[in-house]
Amino acid sequence: MNRTLQKIVDEVERGYSGDPWHGPSLTKLLADVDPATADAVPVAHAHSIVQLVLHVAAWKEIVAERLHASGPIEITPERDWPPATAGEAGWKQALERLDAAEHKLVDAIAAFPPDRLLSPVHGKRHTFAVEIRGITQHDAYHGGQIVLLKRAARGAA
Repeated sequence: MNRTLQKIVDEVERGYSGDPWHGPSLTKLLADVDPATADAVPVAHAHSIVQLVLHVAAWKEIVAERLHASGPIEITPERDWPPATAGEAGWKQALERLDAAEHKLVDAIAAFPPDRLLSPVHGKRHTFAVEIRGITQHDAYHGGQIVLLKRAARGAA
């Protein structure tokens, strides 16, 4: 794997399960979330933690697919915000999907031809390099929301 791709994979992995500079990784943020907290909507008009986890997983899957696609990929509202199943089984499935999506993304980045990093994503104005790095920003953004939802659900907002 090329050095640039190694750096990107490192950024993605640190944000997911490592020690990123901005604070806890996604897996650390989610480690103490129980199904009731995951399902809670303590802030009016906000998503639940389980909805955010499924959304983050969906975008990891989308970016991984875009790296191998020969054309644009349609993003439906259901794909963008997958429906969440409540309870222990739904929470477990959401975490498993997130983990599988992370591995799929890392594998797709590692296999991506480095000479295509500055090429535009099919149907987009930005490059593959921007898209790949953007997913780490997306994870951090929603990680911040998860922190606030955890605090609100536990009455410490």
